[in-house]
Parts: sequence; C-alpha cells; structure tokens
Amino acid sequence: MLGERWTNIVSRDVTLQFIRFSAVGGSSVVVYFIALAILRNFIDNTILLTFLCYLLSAIYNFILQSTFTFKARDIRGGTVARFGVMHGAAMAANSAAMYLLVDIFLLPLYGAQFLVTACITVAVFSASKYWVFRA
Repeated sequence: MLGERWTNIVSRDVTLQFIRFSAVGGSSVVVYFIALAILRNFIDNTILLTFLCYLLSAIYNFILQSTFTFKARDIRGGTVARFGVMHGAAMAANSAAMYLLVDIFLLPLYGAQFLVTACITVAVFSASKYWVFRA
C-alpha cells in the first residue's frame, strides 16, 4: 500500500515537473521569435541573427529550467556545460532523425518533425532531470 502511494506521489510530481518543463520550452520559442523580430532590423547576416536568437532563447531556457522547473540549488560550470552538451546532442539527434524519416523513408516533413520533437522532448526532459540538473 505504501509503495503504491509513493509511486502515485512521485508520478504526480514528475508529471507536474514535465508540464513546467514544457511550458518553459514553449515560452523559449516565443523568446526566440521576439528576438528574431527585434534583431532582424539590426543584423543582416541570417546565420548570426539566428545564432544570437537561439543563444538568447537558450539562456532564458536555462535560467527558467534551473530555477522554476527543476529548482536547482547549486548551479556551477558543470551544469552549464551539461546543458550545452545535452542541447547539442538534441540538435544532432533531431537532424539525423529528420534526415532518416524525410529523406530516406520519405515521410512528410511536418509529421516527421512532430514525431521527432515529441521523442526529443522526452529525452531532453529525462536528461535535464537526471543528468543536467540532477533534480
């Protein structure tokens, strides 16, 4: 009985944490597009523009994920490095999976991206919880 109750509490806590994680992720996309709308008037180079927008979005995301989602108490350089490695791996996995699904298996672009995004979201949440922030 106690084991079942503990499982329900942990599952509810993890579910709420995942909801916070998803909300922060969604708001990070909004930050990216706001930065894009503002900075495009000042930066003509598309690569530099999108890099800076992504960087601003990632900084925003890191701050909120560490404080709001995972309530990390001790953030050091290792945490920032793990966050960077995790997002680099997620971008590489996204690109590889999209190549396989769209270019090799000929799935529709948006359907494939939806599927890949769902899988990567779960992977990034797990990596954030158990490796980056160790929450």
